Amino acid sequence: MSRTTDPYLQIVRRDRMTPRQQALVPAHLPRSLTLYEFRQDPTRLDDINWQEYGSIAIWSSNGSVIFIIEDQYFKPFWGRHVLFLLSDRLRGSIYGETDAAIAETATFFWSLQYPEHWGENHLQIRLGFVPPGNSEFDFAALLPAQLEQILDSTRFITLSAGTFTAEQSVILATRPYPLNIVLSGRFTFVDQGTAFVHALQTRESPFGFLEVIGRRNGRPFSVENLQLLFQLNFILEHLRCHIDDEECALLPISAKVNKLHYRMSTNYVRPDDFASIDIEANDFTLELSVDGNHENWDSLLIAALHRVAELGHFERLCFSVFSDYPRKMGFDRVARVVDALIRAIHANPSLACLDLSSDRQSVRWSPHFQPLFQSMEEHPGLRTFVVQSCTRRDEEVYNFHEPLFQFDFSWLQQLLSSNRRIAVVDRSGQICSNGPVIDRMYLLNRFYLGSESLLQELTASRPALVPSALVDRASNNAQYIALLLSHHTDVLCGVVQDFDVGEVASLQSVSEGEPSSGTLRPNALKREAPSHL
Repeated sequence: MSRTTDPYLQIVRRDRMTPRQQALVPAHLPRSLTLYEFRQDPTRLDDINWQEYGSIAIWSSNGSVIFIIEDQYFKPFWGRHVLFLLSDRLRGSIYGETDAAIAETATFFWSLQYPEHWGENHLQIRLGFVPPGNSEFDFAALLPAQLEQILDSTRFITLSAGTFTAEQSVILATRPYPLNIVLSGRFTFVDQGTAFVHALQTRESPFGFLEVIGRRNGRPFSVENLQLLFQLNFILEHLRCHIDDEECALLPISAKVNKLHYRMSTNYVRPDDFASIDIEANDFTLELSVDGNHENWDSLLIAALHRVAELGHFERLCFSVFSDYPRKMGFDRVARVVDALIRAIHANPSLACLDLSSDRQSVRWSPHFQPLFQSMEEHPGLRTFVVQSCTRRDEEVYNFHEPLFQFDFSWLQQLLSSNRRIAVVDRSGQICSNGPVIDRMYLLNRFYLGSESLLQELTASRPALVPSALVDRASNNAQYIALLLSHHTDVLCGVVQDFDVGEVASLQSVSEGEPSSGTLRPNALKREAPSHL
């Protein structure tokens, strides 16, 4: 579709721009930044081919302009505006003669339907720098109905600037569906979060996901409101936070949520602080950010792991330590942490996933995989161990060459032969393997799990499924035959008693491609295998 035939946009020639348009689209802007206006309002974000237009400006009759900008650092001019990013795909800003005009245009544009192929609907909002003498956009201009319309469309919003009124805060907390909200940067509540937290207390359904990246001076919440927020009784399903304040450093750990991701500064806590703290979440991620002092990072993590072992209710655990000086994370110190981690693994029988794959990771875990793998061999619940990478890489760190992610794959072979239910994957979800030997071990374990699942879920169909599996999947593999015999001896004994030579030959012909009703599809066992294999 050419620009001249676009049903939604038409060019406004520069020599025909009105004084109002000239004020919001100054003459010094590049001539390639063409001004358009809507012929008709779109209903979807992909009604317009944004890639074809590149950077453009769209005039609205209410006295505002939408700038779609490819360069994130380009600012049209120093005027009242709000910046946005839609699903990491469409970046822009809205300038206006008044705050009300900006709010009206923002509501319209941010409420357009998202294309399915864009993935999750995510609206990120912030304010650009405005020099002295110029007014910032006032979020109070966003009317209650406008905020509701934006939330109804988007459901996932990051607020990095601006101040919400008490009325806006209540709307944010009480929509009748789960929301994903990130509060960070210069965002504040006019009352330090009082109305927001009190409104959350009245909810009868879960809120969803909340991320709080807090600073000192009560932004975005006061200490009192943080205490109330973290004691809400599982209203928040998933909490992620980084509170840069000594007074509040321990508050998030005891939050009553199902899933907790907390980045903690080592400057504000001591090992003794973990001795009696309650960790309610069953999915717990702890990031230690080593700020300056490297003397206690291992003691802090060991203390946290001891508490995790004492509580014993966790289903997923993720740990990482980040430092600007990773060489100070010595082998012996990491070994002591690994000992504590092994105790935590043993003490949590419901643990299904252990994740050490964070990209904010300064600890070299891979040299310690042998004792970690050994601790997982007989674990009743562990299904997934996530590592940063399974491929060795040499990296220069402060003029030293270090082999990263190096470990002996015989350790992994021993784990897979002892625990058929576990998978070791990298953070992209790819199975860790060094070639055919380990690949065959995973295939064998998948067959084992599929065979075992027939005992639990398909009991009535076993007399038909097991013989077909024997012929179709296991006839040329002694290990597969042994597994089927161990799981389904009763059925196979019945096969021997009931099938004559002709019937067995018929089954064999099915395996060679002849159709037959009631036979097992070749993938019948495979379908029950874990999804990550």
